Amino acid sequence: MKAVKSIVTLSAICATSAFAAEITNYSTPGNLASTHVVRCESISSLSNKHTPADTFRGMSKCLAEKNYETAVELYAFSKIYSGIDARRVTDSTARQAVIVLLMEATSKLSKEELKAFGSVAKERLTEGSQSLKEICTKILAIGAPDYRPDYMIQHGMGAFGGNGPSDGVNPAIDVAAELKEGLNKGLHCNI
Repeated sequence: MKAVKSIVTLSAICATSAFAAEITNYSTPGNLASTHVVRCESISSLSNKHTPADTFRGMSKCLAEKNYETAVELYAFSKIYSGIDARRVTDSTARQAVIVLLMEATSKLSKEELKAFGSVAKERLTEGSQSLKEICTKILAIGAPDYRPDYMIQHGMGAFGGNGPSDGVNPAIDVAAELKEGLNKGLHCNI
């Protein structure tokens, strides 16, 4: 059931997005930058070159279309890949990028739409369900991320101090092992 708890976090993040309009944001080039256009499409059409900055935007398109089934797939993919990226980046402040991307993806949802999305997510991401097994299989088939997480690195405070995209990744992180761990611990795929 831990996979379902992530949607509760989603609700809390969305509730705080109303206050974001009053905050002044400073940014660096590449901060949360998307490198590939992702439409409201099944994760089967993705590759391991797609970043969460790409896929959260695709999820937002699905939410706008009320296509919650596909939005859940993109959410699961984004959650796994952003978790791997958070472990890869050396600047701990950069890890907050995923929260901002999730807030951006869900900020235009009404309470009713958020509830409908949460209901579909609860159903599709329930541990042991056929739907979750299908999502896990799709993510595993795509494989581990094969890109530098610059969208996240440039979000951190280190980017303001000159630690741009030329550094910021821990090369000792085994992304293939992180993928399996993320699928098992983050989504409870039991792979």
